[in-house]
Amino acid sequence: MASTSSKLELFERIDLTFKSVNDHPIEATILIPKTLQSEPRASYATIVNWHGGGFVVGDRMYEGWLPPW
Repeated sequence: MASTSSKLELFERIDLTFKSVNDHPIEATILIPKTLQSEPRASYATIVNWHGGGFVVGDRMYEGWLPPW
C-alpha cells in the first residue's frame, strides 16, 4: 500500500505576498525544516524554487513538481 504522507509535512509553511502587480498578489511560500527549530540559529543553505506556471495552470505548492529531496 502506498504511503499517503506529504513531502511537506516535515516543514513549517509560511505563506506571504511577495509583490502585487495591478492589484494581483504574487504569492510566495517559505518552507522551513521543522528539524531546524531545535538547532541553534546560524547560517543555513537556502534552495529557491521558482514555479513560473502559476498564471496558467497549477499551484506553487503542488507536490508533484517538487523534487523528492
